[in-house]
Amino acid sequence: MQQNKKMTSWLDPEDYSRHYYDGQKQQRLFHLPFREFERLAANKLRSDLAANIPQVNDGSLAGIIRETPMRVLAQQMTGDFSVLSALDPTTGEMGEPALWFKELINIIWNNKILPRANKQTSPINKMQLSLYKSLIYGSTPIYDFLTYSGTELTSDFVILDPRDVYLEVGKSSDLDSDYIFVDTWYTPLQLKKIISKSEGVETDGGKTTWDITALKKIYASHADQTKDYLQKNQAERNRPVMAQYFKFTTIYQRGLKAPFDTFYIGAGDGGQLGPVQLVRKRFNTDPLGDIPIHYLYAFQDLVNPYGTGQIEISGGTQNVLDYLTQLHVLANQIGLQPPIMVEGDRSMTDLDSMVYSPSQFWFTGTAKVDVMETSNNILTEFPKSYQLYKSQLTNMQQTSTIDIPATAGDPSNGKTPQAIQQNQNREGSHDNYYRKQVAQTYSRVFRHMMNDYLNNMTGDEMMQVAAEDAANLSRLDLIPTDVNGEPDTKQVSIDWDKIHGAVDIKLDPDSSKDAQNKENIQELSSLMTVIQQNPYMIQYINSTGYELNMGQLYVEFLTSLGVKDIEKILRPLSAKEKNQAATVPPMVFDKPKIDLKYPDMPPSAQLQLLQKLGLQVSLADVLAGPVPDQNIRGVFQPEPAPANIRQTTAVPPQQDPATGQPIPQNPPRDYDVLPSKATFQPNPNDQQEVASAVSNVMGEKGVAPNVAAGIVHARAMGLPENEIQAWLEKNGGQNGQQR
Repeated sequence: MQQNKKMTSWLDPEDYSRHYYDGQKQQRLFHLPFREFERLAANKLRSDLAANIPQVNDGSLAGIIRETPMRVLAQQMTGDFSVLSALDPTTGEMGEPALWFKELINIIWNNKILPRANKQTSPINKMQLSLYKSLIYGSTPIYDFLTYSGTELTSDFVILDPRDVYLEVGKSSDLDSDYIFVDTWYTPLQLKKIISKSEGVETDGGKTTWDITALKKIYASHADQTKDYLQKNQAERNRPVMAQYFKFTTIYQRGLKAPFDTFYIGAGDGGQLGPVQLVRKRFNTDPLGDIPIHYLYAFQDLVNPYGTGQIEISGGTQNVLDYLTQLHVLANQIGLQPPIMVEGDRSMTDLDSMVYSPSQFWFTGTAKVDVMETSNNILTEFPKSYQLYKSQLTNMQQTSTIDIPATAGDPSNGKTPQAIQQNQNREGSHDNYYRKQVAQTYSRVFRHMMNDYLNNMTGDEMMQVAAEDAANLSRLDLIPTDVNGEPDTKQVSIDWDKIHGAVDIKLDPDSSKDAQNKENIQELSSLMTVIQQNPYMIQYINSTGYELNMGQLYVEFLTSLGVKDIEKILRPLSAKEKNQAATVPPMVFDKPKIDLKYPDMPPSAQLQLLQKLGLQVSLADVLAGPVPDQNIRGVFQPEPAPANIRQTTAVPPQQDPATGQPIPQNPPRDYDVLPSKATFQPNPNDQQEVASAVSNVMGEKGVAPNVAAGIVHARAMGLPENEIQAWLEKNGGQNGQQR
């Protein structure tokens, strides 16, 4: 009885060939227009041009495609790594990372990995090139891998030809695929070098990852081949001699410890495919199980696995522009050198003499020669037609131009401020979309590079770091300090076995903008203005657990302005100076001042004002209202009193009916003379307490706010409760209003 084979989560080697060719058949259909896409991107002539058509193109689309990556990725995109989990070297289990883990891996990335990722070209050039190719094909596959820089292990990435990468059958994107096939083409000399270098190399437990015996048999078979029509890129198609290659295919499967097998499929009997020969075995060491193939999409429609590029969207319109340009040049040529009609006997006619040249003699003999006049309608209509199609092209590309007037059929064009602003906004949103696409894709690329690197490093190493990094590491006790608290060295000791784990990175899309971008300057300037206008903002930010780094804000602002030698303007502090400057003195602000008229004040405020002026008054006096008198103190000159205000000067003296003596009148009171206007500085703390007390009295007595305020201050001044109640009843009861 045959024993059942144990099932795994990955493809078995005997299934590689079938799945590989299924994927190849599916995706080769999408390769068919690639040749035309490449022609348009390179601004090459069509191969079917008539002999009389000038060999010239318009080239607008090619210019837009080339310029877009330079504008979108003006500088290297940056971001910070975070630690998802760390491997405990003693237990072998994933756990919480140490505080220094995050700081150290960011230093490793910026000092050891990214500066050495120069396979093909520099990192920023590769990022720009991958976006450029995505605009052509719809997407670009990117492959990251471990390699050696001299004798040191590092991580790098390269851009692959989309013709050499096949996604899982039926899947529409790289993230949706559980496995991806990649073709690699080796010349006979390259294969010979691999065999030579791999012999005697001790890796992976004492042996190379290559099967040397299998490679030697393949090399000796001379079964090398040329690329077929669809596999060749534009440069290879133009080569007079086709190179011979050995084609190897690697399957990258998703999942930790999933097999990364490289195999060779030779020719079998009767023209059939031969068996799969495994020539290299590796495994996925990424703790997150990611695979090292990442697609950067221009536009992802989830139908075409390569997405949609700008060439596919606008290629037809560009062909029209090319054709109009060619006809325009042809019409000018005909207008300058029109056709010549020769009739009759030409035996004596020297046709070679009929050249348009100053003082040129034409020897016509007895033949009749006429210069044909042609219509110039095409020259007249050309600007309008050209601008119309150019407008359509720029609209489809979401880019801006001012050389197309509004009369070309699109009112959004032209040189008016509104048209220019509209085009800039449209181009800005388009650029921001591409920046986010690049940030998302390269976050995955850099994450896999770092995870693969960290989990394949072993042993100890001394790494040189910058002064600022040394200061940060010294605060985390990774670098010793001297008596002044300064780092004692600029080298950090790394125990690679203690920094195995899983990390992630989020690239900042805006970090790739031009440092002197006007939009960036405006944003930073607006932020600084907001902070200056609201002095409490820093305290608010600190209270929520964040810190506003004003020094870095000014550095960014000066950088945006293009200021050079910023470090001479803003000098970095030493560790000792930083500790001294760590405590920021509290901000002191003037109390707010309020200007208002005396009659508009509530009684409580009127009472406070009069008492501040030295007048001995009670709240009841204030509520009784003013009694004007021109002879008191002479400090204020009140306005004439209304008719309903009691007058004391015109009232005759009254007599006591018991004694017959005049009843003495009370002398004029200080509070009877009030100012018409005053400036008042309230105490915010007292006002808050008063507001609470007033609210309580309003609920207790059921009175209006101004009456409640009077009751609060009357109680504060010791007025008996029965007198307060009597006053309320006299003036309208519990619901009384101020007179």
